[in-house]
Amino acid sequence: MNRISSTMRICGLLLVSVFIFSAFKTTLTYAVDQPVKIGVLAQRGDENCRQQWSATADYLTQNIKGYNFSIVPLDFDQVVPTTKKAEVDFLLTNPAYYVSLEITYNVDRLLTLINRDVYDKPMTTFAGVIFVLNKRRDITSMKELIGKRFVAVDPESLGGWLAVLRELKEAGIDPEKDFATMSFAGTHDAAVYAVRDGQAD
Repeated sequence: MNRISSTMRICGLLLVSVFIFSAFKTTLTYAVDQPVKIGVLAQRGDENCRQQWSATADYLTQNIKGYNFSIVPLDFDQVVPTTKKAEVDFLLTNPAYYVSLEITYNVDRLLTLINRDVYDKPMTTFAGVIFVLNKRRDITSMKELIGKRFVAVDPESLGGWLAVLRELKEAGIDPEKDFATMSFAGTHDAAVYAVRDGQAD
């Protein structure tokens, strides 16, 4: 009788253990945070993008329960196809993409970031820059760019090309005809280094 009673108790404990484990396992399944991917235009490369934006993803993960945010760096060529395939949940990019993404892929614009200038003051304007090395005394005006080697960031980069392109056209310069060479470096840093290293004027 004691043997049967002991066996029943052991079976009962095992049954309770299995039930508790099953309930715990179910709880664990529901406790997994839902992944949220934030695509970010990596204007200065993937590593720099992660350094700048990972703290934002970590903050969101800590403060919005049930979600795990991560950063997905995108180069200029990846923004449109990634949006088309819905591979990210949110997208941080420059304004040059907004209209086409809204019209083509029904993307909703949630907010516009206010940038900060070099003095850390809020700035709502967006611009590009044309620069030469300080020693280049032969280039002091737009017209003197004619016949020179020109490097920009990317054909879709607002500050790294499109804003500049408008100014070039305003000055009567056709990049395809008037530059000795015209190339795109891919990131802002790479464009700066190309000028620094003498690969472009």
